[in-house]
Amino acid sequence: MKSFRFIHAADLHLDSPFKGYMNIPSKEITSYIKNSTFIALQTMVDLAIREKVQFVVLSGDIFDLADRSLRAQIRFQKEMLRLGENNIQVFIIHGNHDPEDGSRADLKWPDHVHFFPSNQVEMIPALDRNGQEIAHIYGISYPTRSVTSNLTEKFNIKDVNQYNIALLHTNLDGNPAHDNYAPSHKEDLLKLAVNYWALGHIHTRQIVHEEPHIVYPGNIQGRSVRELGERGCYIVDVDETRTTKLTFVALEAVRWIHNKINIADLKSEQDLKDAVDLQLKMLDEEKDNKPTIARFTFEGYGPLHHFLNEDVNVKELLMEYQEKYTLESIKVDRSFVWIESFKIKTSPEISKDQYMDDSHYLGDLLRISQHLLNDSNQLQAFNEEALFSMKSHLKAGKYLREMDSEQQRIEWLKTAEELVLHLLLEEVK
Repeated sequence: MKSFRFIHAADLHLDSPFKGYMNIPSKEITSYIKNSTFIALQTMVDLAIREKVQFVVLSGDIFDLADRSLRAQIRFQKEMLRLGENNIQVFIIHGNHDPEDGSRADLKWPDHVHFFPSNQVEMIPALDRNGQEIAHIYGISYPTRSVTSNLTEKFNIKDVNQYNIALLHTNLDGNPAHDNYAPSHKEDLLKLAVNYWALGHIHTRQIVHEEPHIVYPGNIQGRSVRELGERGCYIVDVDETRTTKLTFVALEAVRWIHNKINIADLKSEQDLKDAVDLQLKMLDEEKDNKPTIARFTFEGYGPLHHFLNEDVNVKELLMEYQEKYTLESIKVDRSFVWIESFKIKTSPEISKDQYMDDSHYLGDLLRISQHLLNDSNQLQAFNEEALFSMKSHLKAGKYLREMDSEQQRIEWLKTAEELVLHLLLEEVK
């Protein structure tokens, strides 16, 4: 077989409402953020043309709503036409956000763009620039928003000697962070003669399995602080022996970051300001001129706890940084930093030693905790008893069992100790 290259992307969510920019005073920055999904799409098309890929596969949720905005459809059509001008095929499935029954404009789509139907799995050959088959592309779309059946049961791979790529918008192995649409299992996918499963729906990129490949590329543009860091697509190279190599390429127009600042060593308001300034300086050096929306969380124990828990102080500090960095960014270029919020998760300084010998319940708590930390067997037994009901839960139990280790049990106990300690402190006083 011939070697070839393609792009795998998913979850474009074009024209998605962008959370976190509502209070930005700059119209220029606001406009840039509102267009971020379109900019990421354009960057992906530029990449496809520059890297001379033979085709692009898009694994669902191209649009953010079933009733697609006309703006999003026209922008998408424009970029698909650009791919066609460079002889790049496009294979697309609909997902839960843009199901087949959603309303759409009557736009003409060129021959090189193929939308898979929802009533059956269809196979379309991918061709090189000489018209020769290089891969078989299989896919099935969502007919409606809520698909609860396992769509892998519909796949029938006909030619096992061909390099087969299957597009599927699915919640693999019941990821609890996403709606359980078109649920599937890794074992189901591995049974079929598919060389590359091009998945969509989960917004965090993940290579689930290699040879055969099962891949989530994640979304191309983070839309809130829940979608941090680089977002983009995979360039996939397949050689003559069917060896498959993946290269991730970031596409996001705006990057979300979440930094934490521990207040333990901060003694004054000046120390606090210096700590924020240092974080911003480090961010500016690391972000590769990428426009950034940042959230900072103050945590830990220290004398600034009471200052930070006065709402007016945090609001004034945030306002000062927002005004400063917005004005400076507009003067220079689009490489802005917008501080979305300061979150406070701090506690007052506490010396556990002064309560360790106390006859109050607080002293009992600390002594029991210390005893468990010194006896790994008793800590394990305590953990099993405390988490019994949660470990019996179908979904939560699976992840708790996977996380369970001696180090994790110690961290859980210390976290619980600190939480209860601060909840009871006011009562003791």
